[in-house]
Amino acid sequence: MYLSHRPSHCLKWRTLRAGFAGFPRKLFDVSPLPTSEPPASTTTPSLATVLDKLTRERLLDLGRVSGIALRAEGSNKRDTTRVLAAALGDQRLPEILRELGREELRAVCRAHGLGLAGPRVELSARILSSRP
Repeated sequence: MYLSHRPSHCLKWRTLRAGFAGFPRKLFDVSPLPTSEPPASTTTPSLATVLDKLTRERLLDLGRVSGIALRAEGSNKRDTTRVLAAALGDQRLPEILRELGREELRAVCRAHGLGLAGPRVELSARILSSRP
């Protein structure tokens, strides 16, 4: 009887099995998943910090909705954010939050260490209630 047909006698099978038996377990250890708690932030939400989490295209769109003329070409996101925040003023934050979508509001909440669950209305209320 030829023994290499049986897996336990085959050199290739024994080598493969020995390799798995001696494989470091460290490679298979799974680190715990991060918790849903966002990292705490020391800044309070303001119009500038809210606008900072939006894309430049979205900032231009908010400028059009608010009636503020912004340059579409030649300015970067930081300049667009600064001009829009200065033109709107911090008292118009609730109006801007009503214009944002759920994912945009979640990005703002994440940046300020607030809870991420709930519909748009709850996220907006959470942002506004965390202000002094």
